[in-house]
Amino acid sequence: PAFAASFAITVMFWLGHYRWSRRFNIEDTGSVVLSLSLVFLVLVFLYPLRLMMSGALNAMTGGWLPAEFTVSGLSEARAFFFLYGAAFALMATVLLALNLRVQRLELEPPLTQVDRCAARVEAEVWGILAGTGATSAALALVLPPRLLVLSGWMFASLAVIMPAMARRWRILTLRAEAADRSTAA
Repeated sequence: PAFAASFAITVMFWLGHYRWSRRFNIEDTGSVVLSLSLVFLVLVFLYPLRLMMSGALNAMTGGWLPAEFTVSGLSEARAFFFLYGAAFALMATVLLALNLRVQRLELEPPLTQVDRCAARVEAEVWGILAGTGATSAALALVLPPRLLVLSGWMFASLAVIMPAMARRWRILTLRAEAADRSTAA
């Protein structure tokens, strides 16, 4: 189960890059460097992610699912929460940078309003995810021991934030589609 949960989170990042690369098909040096940075970060992130998921699932199931490791002290717990939040934030920042980059490049043919909107919405999504990861990492460093677990629970806020933002993103997309239709007419 820990590996499956880790895989699901990794898929989220892969799909973000997949959407970006299929929509924009940009292979300039800056984009390639950012893409390779994402691959590097995923490779670094996988092991601590699996350990974090193992511990989280162990705690959520009251020990029914075994943990792959035991935390031997507060400093280890802080380190794991910090590393998880920081790696998550860094990977989301790479996808944020890719989507901001496409908005600044002069492309031929120029981006449609729908493509510009997609890049903007994706940038907002990855910005929120990067901010959540960075906040989680920061909390891991400053929270008192009894509240340290809140660093990990920071990610639960996404279950509220992302659906709330989805309405805004849908409105932006509909406006962009209308703008493209009026330009084509």
